[in-house]
Order: sequence, then C-alpha cells, then structure tokens
Amino acid sequence: PLDDEVLEDDDDYNMPWDLTLTDVKNDMELMLLDVSLNLIDGDGVHYLTMFMKQCNTLTSLDVSNNNIGDEVVQELLYAFEKPGKQFMDAGTHDDDASGRGSMNDQMLHNFSVTNLNIGGNNFAWESMEALVKVIKNNAVISRLCIDVIGGEVTPQLLDPVFSAIKLYNPHIDIFCVNENPISVKNVENIAKM
Repeated sequence: PLDDEVLEDDDDYNMPWDLTLTDVKNDMELMLLDVSLNLIDGDGVHYLTMFMKQCNTLTSLDVSNNNIGDEVVQELLYAFEKPGKQFMDAGTHDDDASGRGSMNDQMLHNFSVTNLNIGGNNFAWESMEALVKVIKNNAVISRLCIDVIGGEVTPQLLDPVFSAIKLYNPHIDIFCVNENPISVKNVENIAKM
C-alpha cells in the first residue's frame, strides 16, 4: 500500500494529453499486462494504446471489466489494426480529423499480442466494426475474449465478428463470448467457424 496517500480523480499525473509516441520511451520487456477491473477511462486507454504500439514484447493484454466506452474501445482496437494503404502513401501529417494522432503514430501497431481480453466493456456498433477490422488484419491474435460486453450489443452485431473469424482469421483458436446476447443464427455461425 502507498503511505496513506489517497489519489484523487483530479490529481495531476504529469502526462500531457498531447503526448505523442515520439515522446514515449519504452525499454520494458513486459510480456503480460493485466489492467482488468481498474476503472480505466479514456485518458488511461490513450496512454495504454501509446504504450502498446511500442511494446513488441507484450503477448497478453487484459483490459476487461473497466467499463470503457465505445469510442475508447475503438481507440484501443486501432492499436491492433494493420494500417491501410492510404496511411502508407499519405506521408506524415499532424493530428487528423479522426483524433487518432499523427500519421506516424497511426502507422505503429502492436503485432505481438496473442491473447486479448476486452470483455466487460461498453461496445456499440463502431466498436464491433473496429473489432471486425482487427480480426481481418491481425493474424497474430490467437485468443480473443469479448465476454459480457455491455452497451448496445445485439446478436446481429456479433454476426460480422463470427464471420470475420471464419473467413479471415483461422489463427484464433480460443474465442470467448460468455454472457452475451447470442441468437440461433450466431450459434450457426459459430458452428461454421
């Protein structure tokens, strides 16, 4: 325990919001990071995403049960999505309209994580689309857990996820979807994976 020190929500952690990847030096050889059940907010995910983009030794990440919202889940998932051709051809620019940072920051992605647990957070349509892109473009992830995802998830939103695994990513050998709204059609898609 800390020496009777109580951290408040408004404490200054000396990390400016406009911090970029070039400002962060990562010389850690961390392989497993479990930050589940920590009430991580958007600021925390922003810094975690920057760390993940530079940590090529990290093989397991658990950010489950943090009540992370839809936009923040998307930012986290972008760290695993392979950059598209438009990023490669565009050169470098300052922050773009998407709020994802400079082109250099966007081109760095984590391809070392094989175990990803993002369950227990608030997904909606945009997060599910980002998850489908990750499944299509990241052949490294072999264990994916999206247990008990809240938000606006319906069986119809899960269908593209099952289809993406079946069609694009045979490397996923463990897929957890416990306590989600699953329909008979979802079960049919799971059986076809």
